[in-house]
Amino acid sequence: MLELENHIKHTIDALHNSSDSKEKMDILFRVIKELPKTSEAIPLFQLTFDVINKLENPEEKRNVLFDFLKEIPAVKDFLPLYSKAAESAIEAADGITEPINRKTKLLRISKELPQTEEFTKLRIYAMRLLLDLAETPHRKKASLDQIAWELPKSSDIAFYRRYTLLGIASELPKTGEFINLYKEAIQLAIDAVGVIKEPYYREYALLYIAKELPKTEEYLSLYKQAMAEAFKAASIIHDQFAREHALIDILQEIPKTAEFFPLLQQIIKQALEFYTVKKRFEYIEIIGRFDCHGSC
Repeated sequence: MLELENHIKHTIDALHNSSDSKEKMDILFRVIKELPKTSEAIPLFQLTFDVINKLENPEEKRNVLFDFLKEIPAVKDFLPLYSKAAESAIEAADGITEPINRKTKLLRISKELPQTEEFTKLRIYAMRLLLDLAETPHRKKASLDQIAWELPKSSDIAFYRRYTLLGIASELPKTGEFINLYKEAIQLAIDAVGVIKEPYYREYALLYIAKELPKTEEYLSLYKQAMAEAFKAASIIHDQFAREHALIDILQEIPKTAEFFPLLQQIIKQALEFYTVKKRFEYIEIIGRFDCHGSC
């Protein structure tokens, strides 16, 4: 162990003396792979971590951090170091400028972190950044306009939803402290729908949100809000046939229970009005034919 420790320290010294960026990266990656996964090696892990934190090139630092995090044993003795390295990796991932790459890295880190209570706050931190719910030195919180632009349309394919607010929220665990984060994301999505000008797309997005919500008491108020707003949007669709189609979609989704009866009655009333008007026009058309027949 002492011989290996001296070897790694000597290698790190060589890293300090090198002015070649590529050589530095090669040395660091080699050191990371050689670190022994024992409690006695924690000082060596800490030494390596200190060296990584001093790297000035953000991209190089990110790449090494991600590899370093994978090599740290997720066991009790290593937890303090693991937590610090994970937080640094999350912040480094948040600094990636390319949006999809950034979200991919943050999602991967949040999933690879140990699913234990000690790492719940870090996992939530990563997901808050992924959802753009937090303002950081790298970026501002997502605006309602941005979120509205990403909300599902009738022509969307599931793949394109993965890295949107709703797509990411769907991957959150629906347990413990993650519930509040999930509800915050859904409420933000509902609020963003108001930015969409076309009522047909508002109705579609709100109905999509309602369908995606878990059908439990915990999310009932959000479900009611989404359904009520979907009905309001459907009610002002200009085209009669499109409006009727939207109302029928809502009618098929809404639970037929007492607490939804007031909204259910409104939906049915509007739907029946369409058929009443439709029948009236058909009647007028038939009468017109009779009149034409008598006078021709």
